[in-house]
Amino acid sequence: MQLSGYGTFQACNGDEGLKLAEEHSLELIITDLLMPGMNGFEFSRRVREISNARIMILSGLDEQSYSEDSTGLIDAFMTKPIMLQEFLSVVESIITGNAIRETQHIGAVA
Repeated sequence: MQLSGYGTFQACNGDEGLKLAEEHSLELIITDLLMPGMNGFEFSRRVREISNARIMILSGLDEQSYSEDSTGLIDAFMTKPIMLQEFLSVVESIITGNAIRETQHIGAVA
């Protein structure tokens, strides 16, 4: 992300991520589903309470099993492994507002 000109912050778990969301005006938060302390959907719900940041989930898990958990909650979901150019394209569309607010379902090909 930094090589593409984006400023970044890194958190090791959901609590650290929430603290960053409170302290900074973030445009986009990228998270995983599986992380220490809380899962990505719980994290996203809590982010929505304190921030207007867009939320993208990157996961090795299939979103289909979590579809009701993500409805209206996230802006994009990509399954790992991801293709760098596709990932950067989605990030750019979210940040510039060209992305539809409803969840974008994106699958990457290894």
